[in-house]
Amino acid sequence: MLNIHFFPFPYLHSMISRKLTSSRTDALRNLAHKLDFEFLGDDVYSDISLLKSFHFYKQFGSSRSMHNVARRVDPLLNSTLLTFDYTWKVPAGNHRKRLYQSVFFIQAKDLALPDFYLRPEGFFDRIGAWLGMQDIDYADDKKFSDQNLLKGEDEELVRQLLLTPQFARMFRSNREWTVEGLGYYLVIYRKRKLLAPADMATLVKKGMDLYALLREPA
Repeated sequence: MLNIHFFPFPYLHSMISRKLTSSRTDALRNLAHKLDFEFLGDDVYSDISLLKSFHFYKQFGSSRSMHNVARRVDPLLNSTLLTFDYTWKVPAGNHRKRLYQSVFFIQAKDLALPDFYLRPEGFFDRIGAWLGMQDIDYADDKKFSDQNLLKGEDEELVRQLLLTPQFARMFRSNREWTVEGLGYYLVIYRKRKLLAPADMATLVKKGMDLYALLREPA
């Protein structure tokens, strides 16, 4: 299992973009309190190796960092929940552009997930599938399959654990979300979307609903 060890950057304030304002931080701090999360303020961590297996981390870019981190630890369930603003930079002409994304992350002992990646399907994904690239379809729900791209290293296990009527129904009505799973770890986010503080509670709820659906029975 991966262990989480985070260490603050000494140059925190120089890294915070104008989109990560003090008013946003205040709103997220208040939300964290309402949701029984510990808010870690404006801490930014240099060790985010926990995220390196996920697609959103591996995508092209640099200067990756986490801001506005909130955490809830449940010793009874052996789980750790995080919400955070994830940022990174990509080349844009003669300069670099900073991108943003709100993320819900859970590490839980009662998850035993295959390595999978689900996101909204686009036009070029359909061309790729026609050319033989992987897209795991669900024969019992054509609408779900038409709307989503699903990949996984162990296709049979992905089908067995994920492709259920309940899972398909959740992502017919929430098709803008991207989900990644691996072992004890699960993340959900909207690609390159920094959610308004008022929408972060929705992100947490969707993450918890998904966790409840995918966790192993007690």
